[in-house]
Amino acid sequence: MKFGAKGFLLFSLLVAWAQGLMCSAQELSSSGIIVESQLPIIPIKTYRQNIQDEPKIIAYMGIVDNDSAATNIVRYNFSQHTYRIGIEIRGQSSQYFYPKKSFGLETRDSIGENLNISLLGLPKENDWILYGPYGDKTMLRNALIYELAGKMMDWAPRMGFCEVVLNNVYQGVYLFGENIKRDKNRVDIAKLVEKDTIGEDLTGGYIIKIDKGEQDASAGWFSDIRSNGGNNAKIFFQYHYPEAHKIQIEQQAYIQNFMHSFEESLNGSDFKHPDTGYASFIDVGSFIDFFILNEISRNVDGYRLSTFMYKDKDSNGGKLHMGPIWDFNLGFGNANYCEGQKVQGWGYRFNEYCYGDVWQVPFWWERLLEDPAFRNKLKTRWMVLREGALHTDSIFQWLDIKTDELEGAIDRNFDSWPIFSQWVWPNSYVGNSYQDEIDFLKEWISERMTWLDDYMPGVQIYTRVQEQVMDLSARVYPNPFTDQVQIEIKSGAIDALNVIRVFNVHGQQIVNHVIKDRTTSISTSNYPAGLYFYELSDLAGRIHERGKLVKF
Repeated sequence: MKFGAKGFLLFSLLVAWAQGLMCSAQELSSSGIIVESQLPIIPIKTYRQNIQDEPKIIAYMGIVDNDSAATNIVRYNFSQHTYRIGIEIRGQSSQYFYPKKSFGLETRDSIGENLNISLLGLPKENDWILYGPYGDKTMLRNALIYELAGKMMDWAPRMGFCEVVLNNVYQGVYLFGENIKRDKNRVDIAKLVEKDTIGEDLTGGYIIKIDKGEQDASAGWFSDIRSNGGNNAKIFFQYHYPEAHKIQIEQQAYIQNFMHSFEESLNGSDFKHPDTGYASFIDVGSFIDFFILNEISRNVDGYRLSTFMYKDKDSNGGKLHMGPIWDFNLGFGNANYCEGQKVQGWGYRFNEYCYGDVWQVPFWWERLLEDPAFRNKLKTRWMVLREGALHTDSIFQWLDIKTDELEGAIDRNFDSWPIFSQWVWPNSYVGNSYQDEIDFLKEWISERMTWLDDYMPGVQIYTRVQEQVMDLSARVYPNPFTDQVQIEIKSGAIDALNVIRVFNVHGQQIVNHVIKDRTTSISTSNYPAGLYFYELSDLAGRIHERGKLVKF
């Protein structure tokens, strides 16, 4: 085999990388920092380059995930799972306040182009994040909200826990997963390209957001209607997709005019009209779910920062959807300012608690709650969810499962970041141990849900599904299984159009299947051997059965 100068250099770098991975594995094993883990282990090498906040630098990443093994052992030879990446520091407040950094990364090919691949069981893409929980000492708040949103909304970022080693230095527990992006497996809206400047092609898809960042004409636009806050600020909408440097003038004009029309309608005297009012512009269900997720967490950043929304082509519905949700590490009582620690009160009234704050909540939410139809739909959705996905016991069960999953990794993380008994911005509670932090989180959630039960506005709408009293138990067999699983629903229950969801041991959803027949088969030939979990629910999100599955 003959190599040119460039080929030889690339080959040498790859060999050095593989050797470096194996060397670092041996070093870590012998040092006692991390020998084995229930979680995937992600080592990253930058070769003396500092990771910065833009631009991304070229680095190399490995993944230790031995599929069917009960534990991942770092001394294994994992050089076959090596990826070339572009990596940068991400986050806003977190990158300045916290020494444990979070990262954004792209998987790339040998010439530096983005490379779509599947990592840790997630659908193929090139845009990923490594979120390093620090101020949230449970390390579970973001994971929890993504889990709940995944059961309620069209899509929420899928995340799984892992442990990260950067240049042979252990970094701690991270969440690896999906960034918000237009993609058939993420925000599934129409692709908008430069030539789409007229007619139906111009109507979607768009993703916009409310967030920190530059507020000039190149990045987005200001609303024409001021907030209800103390500084009477105008909300700034940012282009997310297409990106600011790619969006065309005609596309800018279209999405601005659409948002202006929606806000004018909502602010108008006839805003409650079901055909000509605000409901003609928005997907009401997504607004309700977004409201519920922000209120159960009482996220101090809710509604006003890291707030995303999207619009598809008119031929695909064309209404404005709220979401996906993003960045809830300051939720669930983890903020000591602007009443973020309280279990009472409404999150959407942030402007009243932080009169004059720079970042304001749009007027939308107070206005929507003036409409009895919106309030009643909200109440009905709340009552349904409280029987299933948002039942306090269901949430606590998930927290317990994740705490067990993190066993061992918790000690390693906090040995590296010894912050128990210390205040870390903006903690409202400082526990002396991990269990203290978990106990506080559970108590806060329990009290918050009780308050919302008492004060959620509206009247529950009695529906046909609620009239049915059904035995929704099912037979899931064979168990253990090999190449397929059968789901047999008891007679009388199929009218509810039940949903089967299957998760691997990392909590990653691998099946989300609507059951339309009494007996359904799911092919499992591509699944590795090991333990799996399933949930059987109705389309309203109520979970009726959970169980375990084992593949030989």
